[in-house]
Amino acid sequence: MRKNGIIAVLAAVMLLGSTVVYGAEQAPQATDNKAVFSQALDMTEAVGASVPGVTFNYTIAAGAAVAESSANAEVKAGVVVTDAQGNVTAPTIQGEAFSSADTVSSSKVVKNITVDFAGVTFTQPGIYRYVVNASPSGNADITNDAEPNRYLDAYVTRNADGSLSVTSYVVKKEIVNPAQTVNHGEIGYTYGEVAKSEGYTSTYKTYSLSLEKKVEGSMADLSRKFDFTLAFTGPAGTSFTCVIRNGGTDTAEAPVVLDENGTASVTGIQLNNSTGTYVITGVPSTVSYKITENIDEGEGYTTTHQINKGAATGTITTGTSTSADSTKELMGKNENRVIFTNTKNAVSPTGIVRNVLPYVLMVGIAILSIFAVHVGKKKEKPEK
Repeated sequence: MRKNGIIAVLAAVMLLGSTVVYGAEQAPQATDNKAVFSQALDMTEAVGASVPGVTFNYTIAAGAAVAESSANAEVKAGVVVTDAQGNVTAPTIQGEAFSSADTVSSSKVVKNITVDFAGVTFTQPGIYRYVVNASPSGNADITNDAEPNRYLDAYVTRNADGSLSVTSYVVKKEIVNPAQTVNHGEIGYTYGEVAKSEGYTSTYKTYSLSLEKKVEGSMADLSRKFDFTLAFTGPAGTSFTCVIRNGGTDTAEAPVVLDENGTASVTGIQLNNSTGTYVITGVPSTVSYKITENIDEGEGYTTTHQINKGAATGTITTGTSTSADSTKELMGKNENRVIFTNTKNAVSPTGIVRNVLPYVLMVGIAILSIFAVHVGKKKEKPEK
C-alpha cells in the first residue's frame, strides 16, 4: 500500500506540476502572455530603393483539436473571444509598420508580429492551436509569402499563483503535431526543424529608369551638353538612387526623395554623346515620370525620344519654343530606357533654289497666262 501511494503521488506531480521541456528545437518563451514572430521584407530585388511604407495585416482563428495518440500529444483548439458580429477580439494580433526610415540589413528589413493572449481565459493547461493568416499587402511591388497560413501552438501552463498563461509557443508552416515524452516529471515535446518557422517573408521589387543622349547631324555640336529636368509622381517618402554611369564607372548623384505630396524634380542634368547615362534605381512600378529637355527650338535641332528601343515618337514640341517634353509615363513592372536624340543637318544652297523654284515657275505661268489673254482680246477687237 505504501509503495502504491508513493507511485500515485509521483503520478499526480507529473500531471499537475510537470515541467515542459524541449529537445534540440527549443521553443521561444512567451513574455507577458505574448507570442512574437517575424515579418521580413526581402529587398534583394530593390537595389537603390527605400523601404516602402506598408503595414501587413493578419487574422487569427482557432485551429482544429487533435486527440492524443501514441504518436503525438493532445492539441486543443485555440480559445478565442468574439464580438456580436463574430469577429475575433482576443487574442489580438498586430504587425509593425514598415517605412522609408527603416534601415536595410543584409538585404532585409525584419519587423515583429505580436499575438497578445491577455484577453483570453484558459481553463486548463495544455497546447492550444491557432491559425494565423496574412492578408495581401496591397503594394503592387510586393510579392507576399507563398504560404499565407502559419500554425501557432501556444503552451499554456499553471503559474505559481494558480493562474494559467501562455509561457512558450511554436510557429509552423504546416500542421505538425508535437511528439511527447515523459521522463521523471518532465514532459518533452519535439516537432522537427523542418516544420518550424520564424514567420513570414515577402519580397519587394523595384525597377530602373535610364536617360541617354544622342546628338546627330552634319551641323550638330557633339561637344555640347544638353540640359534635362526629370519630374516624378508617386508614394510620398519614396526615395531612389541616382548615378551617372559611364562605362564601368558610376558617379553618385543626389538621391531623389518624393515629398509629402508624392512629387520630386531633378534639375541640371547635363548629357551629350560621351557623358554616359543618367540612371535611377529603386523606382517602384507605381511611379510616373516626365522628362523635359530644356532647349530652344530656334537652335534648329529636331528632337525625338524612344522608350525601351521603341519607335521614335517624332518631333516633340510644346508650343513654347523653349523645351521638348516626353509624355508622362508610368514605370510599370519593367526597366525604362529613354533615349533623347537631337538632330541638326545643313541645308545646301541647291536645296534652297530647289525649294523656291516651284514658286518662281508658278509666278511665270501666271504672267504668261495674263499676257495670252491680253493678246487674244486684242486680236478679237474689230477693225474700224
